[in-house]
Amino acid sequence: MRSFKGLLAALFFFVAACLLNAAVPEQIPQIVWHVLKIEPGDSQTRALLAGSGFEIIGTTPDGGLKVLATSDQRQWLDSLGVKTAVLIYDYGRFLAEKNAESAFLAAADEFATGSMGGFFSPEEVLAFVDSLIASDSYGIISDTFHIGLSTWENPIWMVRVSGNSDGDENIPQVFYNSLIHSREAISMMTLLYFLGFIVQNYGVADSVTDLVDSRELYFLPVFNPDGYEINWRTYRDENKFGLWRKNARDNDENGILDNLDGVDLNRNFDFMWGYNLWGSSNDKRMDNYRGPNSFSEPEAVAVRDFIRSHAFVTALNIHSYGPYLLNPFSYANLHTPDSLTYNRLGAVLTAENGYRYGNATEILGYPANGELTDWEYADTTKNEIIAWALEIGTKEDGFWPPANQITRLARENLPLLFTQARISGFWPQLDSLEQVADSSNSTRVTLHLRFSNTGLLPNREPVTLRLVEHGKGINPIDSVASVQILEAAFPPVFSRDSLKVVFEQWAFSSSVKLAFFEGAQRIRIITAELRRPGEPDYDLDGDGRTSIFDLLALLKVLSSGAPAGEDASKYDLTGDGKVDIFDLLTLLKELSYLQRLKQ
Repeated sequence: MRSFKGLLAALFFFVAACLLNAAVPEQIPQIVWHVLKIEPGDSQTRALLAGSGFEIIGTTPDGGLKVLATSDQRQWLDSLGVKTAVLIYDYGRFLAEKNAESAFLAAADEFATGSMGGFFSPEEVLAFVDSLIASDSYGIISDTFHIGLSTWENPIWMVRVSGNSDGDENIPQVFYNSLIHSREAISMMTLLYFLGFIVQNYGVADSVTDLVDSRELYFLPVFNPDGYEINWRTYRDENKFGLWRKNARDNDENGILDNLDGVDLNRNFDFMWGYNLWGSSNDKRMDNYRGPNSFSEPEAVAVRDFIRSHAFVTALNIHSYGPYLLNPFSYANLHTPDSLTYNRLGAVLTAENGYRYGNATEILGYPANGELTDWEYADTTKNEIIAWALEIGTKEDGFWPPANQITRLARENLPLLFTQARISGFWPQLDSLEQVADSSNSTRVTLHLRFSNTGLLPNREPVTLRLVEHGKGINPIDSVASVQILEAAFPPVFSRDSLKVVFEQWAFSSSVKLAFFEGAQRIRIITAELRRPGEPDYDLDGDGRTSIFDLLALLKVLSSGAPAGEDASKYDLTGDGKVDIFDLLTLLKELSYLQRLKQ
């Protein structure tokens, strides 16, 4: 049934393309991008360049700026009296040769296997997604579906991922897209890596399964298919990386792709479109040319209409390079009415990759108007979407990082992509777990729990926290804690103490799994280590578990004393005020007990 539906969709768009007399050119003219040295490299010049759409890729030892530009753009700079000199004549060829050299030293990579220096060609992007669809035994990923046609009548296609088999219309929806700027190919590779990770780990990893079952995730890997086609043809035909950013609009209507063509799709949305000439340009030569009017481009219209037909909670528009996470507003140095939420979630999203977060002016030093992230958040013809623009990598990585860096950059951002999906709905968090022994029976323990909702939406059904799995030596008495409402975003932190367990006389600790449920839907599982109150902490090396390494740490203290500045009392496991052989025997007894639990 899925393949039949996919065939119908493909047939429809094939016929539509024929009727529209598709205009993909047979050859792409050679377009050369130079690296220029710009002087002076002061803040005023930097602001002029950045606000006019020039990419500043570095600085020279004497303080000049390294800027990416075509010959037409250089002429424009010269007309303003800006001093320019060519450092690298053909930057795309320079990158291809540089990356080819690094490829000899790179280990084999199972993901970055594309024919464009490790990056997937347009056909390979689709083939990769088709392979995921074919290998999906659970049916969580849809067939590709089309939301419109590009300037050259290339299909703009997407996929949906969800374990929501009952058609729940209220399930939180999440939107991901990449390659709105066609030279930012690491954005697409990162999104595909994330998509592949989900499909391969659904039904295997509880964290992936529970998330996919409680969300609808929509993926648009190639926002700008014509621009990416230009860069692919450049690589295929000239053996160099393309640096085309815009779409393929024939601005001068001469029937030839040249430096005057293309519209920056990320300046073509109607919220604050054309606000000024700093955050976008009305000059067709510029990489941030905004088009003749808002939504003049079919790609922007297709995405606008698709978003309006859904109720997305969050959106992530993936770019390169940064490393930054940008939130609205981009058109001016203004904070949104939801700035507290953006600040809180910015810290959560970037906790692992360490990216800077804030608005465009704060982080980049220049604004951008007519931009997608601002439109997603502020446009009033649809629901408000909490949206970000993710800028992957650094100046050293650039637009086309070497093949041996593609997987690293994708993995670097995997936690952020997952976290975005989690916070897009109800997402409970266990803040603390305190164990209190019964005053008359030390083996009977009450668990004092504190939990909160870090997501953007409250729970729709009653929430329960259940002890769903436990090790040997422990028996639950009350295994369910309930709460009616967990409001969105900010604590209050809710405290419950209805989970009770009894330790066997011989047992001192046990691993347990606690699961949050919203109604019948399991949302997430948390693993915790329960220890009978009054027992010492045997995790001496601080790695979160008790193992032979804790024994080695204690032996070192017994032979040489505690490390300088460290409290030696933590090694006193018997509580007799000193560290000696009896503490060693106590730890050996605990390790023996833990080994018995595994049998």
